[in-house]
Amino acid sequence: MASWPSAWVIFPNNKGLPFAARSLFYPLLKKRIYGLAEDCIDTLCTVSILFGLATSLGLGTQQVNAGMNFAFGVDYSVEVQLLCITVVSMTILGGAGVYLNEVSAGVLAAAIHENIATAIFQMFQFLTASDFSKICFR
Repeated sequence: MASWPSAWVIFPNNKGLPFAARSLFYPLLKKRIYGLAEDCIDTLCTVSILFGLATSLGLGTQQVNAGMNFAFGVDYSVEVQLLCITVVSMTILGGAGVYLNEVSAGVLAAAIHENIATAIFQMFQFLTASDFSKICFR
């Protein structure tokens, strides 16, 4: 039995189907993937992705806010979390806005900025902690 990534590659290429989520349902629905089923599948996938991204952003923001509260004494509040969400959203939108013609270039720029920020944060931890155990086991 093939996995869904291989099905996502096989059906659009070999069967002439569109590169969309509805193509994954071709073995089950055959030609009925067009019409109402097409709209339902695509809408459900889009809404699922939207909720998944919102949940990840919200939980990540709470974790960052709790870390800033622990490390720096920043208040654990909705205002700080909204500020974090705004900064992250503007960073991603800025990276995508610079490269409007090429989405992959915007994603690459965001990944590079994330790696640079991670390296800076790790160096900060390394230089400000007097002992490795204080970094890992507070």
